[in-house]
Amino acid sequence: MKKNMKLFTLASSLLLCGALTGCTHEDGLGKLPDGSIPLSLGSVCVAGAETPGGVHTRAAVGEDAAGFTGIRKSTFVNGDVLTLELSNDGGTTTTGVTATLTGGQWALNPSKNFIIPGTTPLRATHTPNSWGGMKADVLEATTYTLEGQKVTLSMKHVHAMIDITCTGVVPTSIRVAAHNGTADETLPTSVEEESDGSQHFRTIASAGTVNSLTAVINGQNYVATLAAPLSVEANKRYPISLTFKENVVTAIVGNATLNWSTGGGGEVYPPGYDYYIGTPEDLAQFAYEVNNGLNGARTAKVLQTADIDLAQLKAAADATVATGKTYAYTATADNWVPAGSNGSAMFSGIYNGNGHIISNLKGNQGGLFDKTGGDKLIGIHLRNVQLTGGSPLVDNGMQSTIVLCSATGSITYNGAYWCGGLVGKCGASAVITRCSADVDITVTSTSGDGTNYCAGGLVGYINNATVAGCTASGDVTSGTSDIRKGGLVGMVDGSAIFGCSATGNVGGGTHSCAFLGGLIESGGSNTILSCYATGLVMDSSGSFLFGGAYASLDYTDCAWTGTPSSSVTGVTGDVAVADLYATITASGASSPAAINTLHWSATGGYTMTEASDTWDALSVWKDNGSVAPTVDMTYEGGAPMYNGRQPKSLAIAGQTAYWVAPENAATDVAWTAVDFSTVCPEGWRVSTKDDFVAMTGFPADGSYSTANYAEIKNVFPIGGDFFICYWSSTDDSNVQKAWRLYVGGSDVQTGITHVTKDNRYNVRCVRKK
Repeated sequence: MKKNMKLFTLASSLLLCGALTGCTHEDGLGKLPDGSIPLSLGSVCVAGAETPGGVHTRAAVGEDAAGFTGIRKSTFVNGDVLTLELSNDGGTTTTGVTATLTGGQWALNPSKNFIIPGTTPLRATHTPNSWGGMKADVLEATTYTLEGQKVTLSMKHVHAMIDITCTGVVPTSIRVAAHNGTADETLPTSVEEESDGSQHFRTIASAGTVNSLTAVINGQNYVATLAAPLSVEANKRYPISLTFKENVVTAIVGNATLNWSTGGGGEVYPPGYDYYIGTPEDLAQFAYEVNNGLNGARTAKVLQTADIDLAQLKAAADATVATGKTYAYTATADNWVPAGSNGSAMFSGIYNGNGHIISNLKGNQGGLFDKTGGDKLIGIHLRNVQLTGGSPLVDNGMQSTIVLCSATGSITYNGAYWCGGLVGKCGASAVITRCSADVDITVTSTSGDGTNYCAGGLVGYINNATVAGCTASGDVTSGTSDIRKGGLVGMVDGSAIFGCSATGNVGGGTHSCAFLGGLIESGGSNTILSCYATGLVMDSSGSFLFGGAYASLDYTDCAWTGTPSSSVTGVTGDVAVADLYATITASGASSPAAINTLHWSATGGYTMTEASDTWDALSVWKDNGSVAPTVDMTYEGGAPMYNGRQPKSLAIAGQTAYWVAPENAATDVAWTAVDFSTVCPEGWRVSTKDDFVAMTGFPADGSYSTANYAEIKNVFPIGGDFFICYWSSTDDSNVQKAWRLYVGGSDVQTGITHVTKDNRYNVRCVRKK
């Protein structure tokens, strides 16, 4: 669950451990205080301005090389600089930090800083160059969230936009007379033409009041004094319509809107979607049309375009009157009707939530969707769910692909088969990846039995499905019910769970387990890899999983902080939180088969590219020292996905960690035949000699070593018992030779050596983690 942090204003950077208490772990910064994490920027956005590859941006059009659409900043580009201020001691000590966008990532200077989640205030500003006498479109963030272990900033405009349209005549220019609280000022405007051909005169104004407009027509000034001074607030767009009639100009001020990045033409959405969902009424009507088989809704491609609060859902008749659209749904603010809940109705299309929130989902019939099949759900975030039955996102998903979705809230469950904090049941090759749930589940029925009824912190029941890179933190409890209960999954049959964690408490009745509630009798084989649980089991026979195994079950590198009632091969009990990372990555386990998931890129027009790759423990988990490891989702949204595929992690103790591309950028080429400046995608590069030294620790003197051979071979594979080499982009000093990374075969030797440039080797791209 993302936790919002209220920011104050100022800042500190790196503090020496000697000045602090509770220092418990190291992360390349020296000793850090307990609960702190290194400062690292992920997505930075402002309604259209964002780190390339992020997932919060809106579509912007006509951007110039500096990332501007007209007078407004719409996209961050390489070279943009943020100024950060943070404080880890309540504001007593403050330090400024800069972040420069380089190769699609924000590089910090100084690079070694940390924050204490929930404590450290952080302020970020971006001040671009102004032009044409305009005020600069200054951006600012005064709150932040954590996604995984990376800070996400949602920036706003410090100033406002005045957006003027004209009827009757088109003036040569328009000036705005504004009062900024201390003095009057005259603001020039910039003329911008929208896609519909309309002309807009726009300017940036400080907070204050606007009193009048002066239009210049054929060299003559015409002044329009506003009927009442317009009070201007930051981050809002104020539309003003000027009308010229009989040499008189009048001004009418429209309703102000938040988010002025896309200008006066409204949001610009990418083509190719059948539904654009931006209001509670839109969402309710879409669900109604799915249930009734209308307008192709069951197989539609859907894009959510705004945050939605279902507590504001109007009755269909009232919505029809208010908007002029025809609405027929029966859902209400207190009782949602799920899509796919009418008989055999099922949603099998694509729903792209685009990272937006759907809040206050309430009802007794299930979650957002009831039945889905062959569908793709991505970037849907449910907040403050309040259900008396069903599961928040999907109650029954067959062949579903669910990626980067989350839920918070509570469920009161009556024991009707299955219930999960995000998904009730998924099967038939369904895949759930990079999802989370912080939903408390309370089972009230006593009629269910452990064979057929189940509840899980993330998913109730998985059958022939895969769950990977997911977390659950809600409590799962019951009274006297015999229902199977698990911190992550209630019951499993013929499925795989990889790189997941459960931190909620589980208990009440019997069959309560910290991670997995139980197995289906006579079911298929199951694989559980690199998973952990920290929750309490409130039954006398507490365990990580249900002890009565009816099916094949294979655990590898799993851990629990509690004491199991009996030992299970592949599950280590009584593990200290600080030792969880070492335990769950002990053998560097990889998923037994390629995992199909979705790569989400807003910069490509909200594309959802399917990717299939083998996941490994070291690229799924992030070590937080004394803090329990978390799922590392930083590669999602293009950072650092490589051509839609997950890269490999090379993280050797004591060395700089790197992402390594899963495929060669060039194969069997001479050094002189490679254009090292263009061979890698943006944000990636060909290793320099110094990169090879930093990631391996080998001296660059032509010597060989057997150290860390397995880790290096995993990311720079040799494909057999023969050696293989990868070019560096760095010349040797004699110019006749270049540096390479040599990875041996059966002799398990590696080294950084130099050879003549006419040798033919591979090229593989890297980036620092």
